[in-house]
Amino acid sequence: MGETRRRIRAPGGRARQITVDGPATVTALCDGYLDLPRFPDVVRGIGDDLAIADGQDLNDMSVSVNAFLLELPGRLVLVDAGDSNRRGDSLGHLLPALKAVGYDPEDISDLLLTHLHGDHAAGLVKGDEALFRRRRSWMNTREFSGPVRAEART
Repeated sequence: MGETRRRIRAPGGRARQITVDGPATVTALCDGYLDLPRFPDVVRGIGDDLAIADGQDLNDMSVSVNAFLLELPGRLVLVDAGDSNRRGDSLGHLLPALKAVGYDPEDISDLLLTHLHGDHAAGLVKGDEALFRRRRSWMNTREFSGPVRAEART
């Protein structure tokens, strides 16, 4: 097998705008990173073969946790909400990233959750406080009505 590489860990709280054709702006918001070996509850196996082919050491992998902000005429859509800091200080930086581009949680008009794993949905709350209250929520009904994996509940 070839040489393995260690992933660069993305500092949270950063934002990067992407220019697209049309009346939209897409901004990637970094919530931080997750060191996979520290969290055995994270479902593994999906994508492991791709990581190995990329020369990654499966015993020393980190993944970036991101959300996306879509600025549309009359709407501000947040795609996913990050992980919060429930797994440590390397995560939970979505709000500073949002503020870095000039927005607060109250400005979000719509929230689109791709699925209900914790690294996509746990950032809906901070402690006991619900964030993003003034918004419509969108998700696949099968995701909402189906069984939620234990990883999403922790």
